[in-house]
Amino acid sequence: MRTNTIQVGFAALSIGVLLISACGGGGGTTTGTTTGTTTVLSAYVANYGDGTISQYTINPSTGALTPKIPATVVSIAGNASSYPTSIIVDQAGKHAYVANNGDYVISQFNIGPGGVLVPMTPAATVQSGSGPISIAIHPSGKYAYAANSYSNDISQFNVDPVTGALTPMAPPTVTPCYPATTCTQGIWPISITVGPSGAYVYVVNQSDNSVSQFIIGPSGALTPMGTATVAAGTTPSSITIDPSGNFAYVTNYLATPNASITQFSITSGALTSSTSSGLGSALTLPTSMAIDPSGTHAYVANGTGIYPFTINASGLLDNMNPINPTGGTAPQSVAIDSLGKFVYVANKGSDNISQFNIGAGGTLSTPTVTQGATGSQPYSITTAVLKL
Repeated sequence: MRTNTIQVGFAALSIGVLLISACGGGGGTTTGTTTGTTTVLSAYVANYGDGTISQYTINPSTGALTPKIPATVVSIAGNASSYPTSIIVDQAGKHAYVANNGDYVISQFNIGPGGVLVPMTPAATVQSGSGPISIAIHPSGKYAYAANSYSNDISQFNVDPVTGALTPMAPPTVTPCYPATTCTQGIWPISITVGPSGAYVYVVNQSDNSVSQFIIGPSGALTPMGTATVAAGTTPSSITIDPSGNFAYVTNYLATPNASITQFSITSGALTSSTSSGLGSALTLPTSMAIDPSGTHAYVANGTGIYPFTINASGLLDNMNPINPTGGTAPQSVAIDSLGKFVYVANKGSDNISQFNIGAGGTLSTPTVTQGATGSQPYSITTAVLKL
């Protein structure tokens, strides 16, 4: 996407609906390794406005973010207009991948000493479809998928088990648009996630208010479910699956009369029994959502703050008192650390990161704000536990 503000349509940056979905859920699912001797908690932020990735070390006691050295790396060398919108770290904590909405490629990084990102050589990038906007990786680390908003398809990649480099599958893309001959459903994919079981992929399609459902085959290739799409709310922006894999949640950016979250149960991989709830008038312009590791609390990046919820036994969201403000403007992406102690929010309007401590009952503290090393228009934040 060379001219994103023109081509994005309802997902235009002017209304800030780009997901980011590190780990496909609007940020946040922590990844990590099981080898190595030194544990480093890290956070990475894709900065849409200046084509950089901010990288931080997380203090395990306080959650405070400290910029690494260097504090930022470029997503694509020599290109400040790559418009990175999504970043994800593999389960092994060895590699990171960035969807560049402006350059139609995925940036590939090795994770070096101290958790610092180092471009892969010789393959610092791999071609995706037009306008990649969200990227997800299979729990096994063998496959990766990118939602391409302009070409209206999903790129499929194999992941080299040694180098981490992505190579296109055969076929290299599948379409979320059904039926393909008329393309009335599955238009403008904007968010993608892989279910915890590694058997299913879900894609939010913003222009027709739907979610596409795929089965992952033995080779990693995607096949549409019998019911290829299900309805979401108005202008859906992200999808998040709970840790059990039993429930899914779609944030709807422009639902009327209030913004909403469509709540699904998952049966044999299929999204069913959807419930669309306004969940309180304070929910406005939600862009992404993260769920804590216990699956009992959820946090939504809301237009005016962070909106926390409890998740009851049936998977439905119950209101908590919203936190407002976030310490920044236009919160875009939310992430939670692996132990469920801290919440981080990328604020695209104020170029900073808000940090919250999670207290008893999932309540959030008054936010502190990280100013240092934050690039322009931070759009996607993810956390990782690295054993280096």
